[in-house]
Amino acid sequence: MRAYCFFNKIQNSLLIPFIICSLIMSVSALLQLIYGYCNIAVLSDVSKSLSLVIPYTASAFAVSYFVNDKRMIKVFWCMMCLLVFSSVSSADLSFFSGIIISLIVVYFFNSFNLTVSFALTLLCSVIFGLLLGLFGDYFSDALMTAAHLISNKGIFSTVLFSVISVILSLFGNNSFENLFFYNSYGGTIINGDDVITGVKDLLSFGYDGKLISSYLSGHYFFLFAVIGIAVCLCDELKKGQKITLIITSVCAVISGDCSLILLFIFLESWQLFLSSVFIGILSYTAASLLDIRMGYILDGGLAEMIINIDKPAYFIVGAVIFLAVGYFFTKYSALKYGLSDYLNIYVPDRLNKLVNALGGIVNIIKIKNDTVEVRNPKLVNNFDIDCEIRENQIKVNNSLIHDLSDYI
Repeated sequence: MRAYCFFNKIQNSLLIPFIICSLIMSVSALLQLIYGYCNIAVLSDVSKSLSLVIPYTASAFAVSYFVNDKRMIKVFWCMMCLLVFSSVSSADLSFFSGIIISLIVVYFFNSFNLTVSFALTLLCSVIFGLLLGLFGDYFSDALMTAAHLISNKGIFSTVLFSVISVILSLFGNNSFENLFFYNSYGGTIINGDDVITGVKDLLSFGYDGKLISSYLSGHYFFLFAVIGIAVCLCDELKKGQKITLIITSVCAVISGDCSLILLFIFLESWQLFLSSVFIGILSYTAASLLDIRMGYILDGGLAEMIINIDKPAYFIVGAVIFLAVGYFFTKYSALKYGLSDYLNIYVPDRLNKLVNALGGIVNIIKIKNDTVEVRNPKLVNNFDIDCEIRENQIKVNNSLIHDLSDYI
């Protein structure tokens, strides 16, 4: 419950950044696509500049949401801390890293006076930047070791590649994918005096072999699974979250970058995110077994999907199946574990005692007549409420249950 409450607060602070950054990523992806065909250098430069805005946007809104006074000063200082952190660590910032830095800054601002907070946040930015720079090489070495162990292992390579890439996508980190996209772990071809490595570079060279179905094609099935997840979540969320989810998921399909939608899913339910990782395994495995060779040079958005479509009948059937898989996995997860957004349900004070006796708002699935369906009947306090427990069905002998049904 505490974790759900914390995630829900973070998500509420980021509703607008999710929309803004998703739109930025879509525009950036389209500019890169146009640049690929027209070779207008300024489009690539604008695309890269837009991407730099993303972590600062997330950080600014998060700080503004969580602090109580002097918001502009604190937002500006958080921007400075982000800049210092990035400069010291020499690392590219992501939406996720912007959130983490902003939460650290908010903690100090809410715990100490302004002067002390300025000093401590700046010090932390330098220390964390140095630590990231120090351990970043070890992390890269670990990824290279993992890539070496995974590479050239057939379907085993596809499965483990999908697991690690989906998990790291949550943090906006594509360094593991790039080892397969641009290095020898993703395949090698010798063309005269030239050595071409990485499945994306091979694709650019004209390669259309099995490596494409192993490391690239599953991404498209996963996009459809994400659509299914979003469609199901829309039935469960309130208006503000629903609008944000729709825009974020549509932009994910346009750009091909799933990092923000995966973060949105994680903030709703970490169990649902784990389900997404499993769906990712199914997506990449299915594409490999069906030998669907649909590659992408950029991030694999809608335009590249249409341009590179392979085996249309198989792909369309698979896309529909994975859309359904995403939908039903989400429905199951929401019913069994709940969502952080359930904490947004308004309940009058006079009904709080009844809600608490039923195990809290997250424990309540639905109310029909005088029967409440709950996720965990062990959380129901039958000392505070007159009821009959029949597995997950709780028959409540209290007139207030009808009032509560108006809010659930």
